[in-house]
Amino acid sequence: MPNGMLHDEKWDRMEAPLKRLDHLFETFAEKTGLEIEKNYHNWPSRSLRWESGRIIRKVDVFAQDNIDPRYVMAAVAWFDRGTARYIKQQQFFQSVHARSLRGQVSRKLKSAFDIASAWKADDLERINVRK
Repeated sequence: MPNGMLHDEKWDRMEAPLKRLDHLFETFAEKTGLEIEKNYHNWPSRSLRWESGRIIRKVDVFAQDNIDPRYVMAAVAWFDRGTARYIKQQQFFQSVHARSLRGQVSRKLKSAFDIASAWKADDLERINVRK
């Protein structure tokens, strides 16, 4: 699904390695009850998302850039209190080439989920104020 900024061919090239992760994400989501997000904000990505209490948590795998697609995997947790946002994130890899992506995600998905699940509200840092 091109977003207007990327031509169909480039979009397809960037999303193809992520499509190869769909079965892995679907299986993990079924076991854990998580929601899958695809192409958040019209950018090639796959995410597992869940909420616990007021904290929203995600494990994201996304294209790092659109020149020579490399990929990033990160866990993130956040919540908003009034106008303040509190967040914590940890990268599990960056600049991973498409040919290595599935293996890297397979090895690190459970760990990323466990780490993001373990973060408590006190672990999150205030990073900005929304207007």
